[in-house]
Amino acid sequence: MAATASFVGYVKIGANLITLMQTADLQAAAKSLDTTSLGGNGWETSIVGTLGGKLPCKGSYDMTDTNGQAAVRSAFFNRTQLSGVVFSPDNVKTYTFNCWVTDYHPGANVADKGTLDFTLLPTGQVTPA
Repeated sequence: MAATASFVGYVKIGANLITLMQTADLQAAAKSLDTTSLGGNGWETSIVGTLGGKLPCKGSYDMTDTNGQAAVRSAFFNRTQLSGVVFSPDNVKTYTFNCWVTDYHPGANVADKGTLDFTLLPTGQVTPA
């Protein structure tokens, strides 16, 4: 199945699209490390430390997507890493990384639609392109 019109970007595992995703939001952040000294002028000082983040994803449940959604489920329950994950928020710029699946939430709603929420936790460098 192709990506829906409401989501212009994509999430892939290698070349394989994770289908029916409706939202994905890369939340990257830098750790702030306090370097304030007692003899200073009363203002806090800091430096930027390591970078990290997560990629929460939400969409419709489809286990016929054997190279996408089923691969995410397998990685979660088998505690295996996903390699070469590619996220694009606009179908042009990309962010590539290896990751763990840290939470996995299949569900259903009143519209008789299966839902799937999961979070990808990058390990190592996230490479923008």
